[in-house]
Amino acid sequence: MIRIAEVLRPAPSPLSRIVSQCGVSHVVAGINLRPRPGAGEDAQPWSYMSLLRARQAYEDSGFKLAVIESRPPLNRAKLGLDGRDEEIDVACELIRNMGSLGIPVWCYEWMPLGVLRTSRTTPSRGGALVTAYDHELLRDAPLSEY
Repeated sequence: MIRIAEVLRPAPSPLSRIVSQCGVSHVVAGINLRPRPGAGEDAQPWSYMSLLRARQAYEDSGFKLAVIESRPPLNRAKLGLDGRDEEIDVACELIRNMGSLGIPVWCYEWMPLGVLRTSRTTPSRGGALVTAYDHELLRDAPLSEY
């Protein structure tokens, strides 16, 4: 089944009111999943309790948290570097906790150095602005350290 969702913050906003009026009931969350140094396990953003608080904030605004479109750091795992096992453990805990809380979709991203773009303002259908990549602009760029 296809469900229409919108990327929203958990707090009510003019956009959340408009999409609710249009019948949208599901949200895509961009939660900051970076580790919180010195915080206990339950305070880490991928913990059950942190995700429960996020889910509840959306539900309090009348939406179902259906998708998390952010990731904990995974560059070491993607590049096979020391520390990768710890990053993988965090991703596994995130997935387990999402499952326990009924958050069904995680948008992962496995590009080792992120998504390369040369523009975020390329005109497209209906006047929408989209991202784009033009290799000519980066043909002579220096290689990364990886």
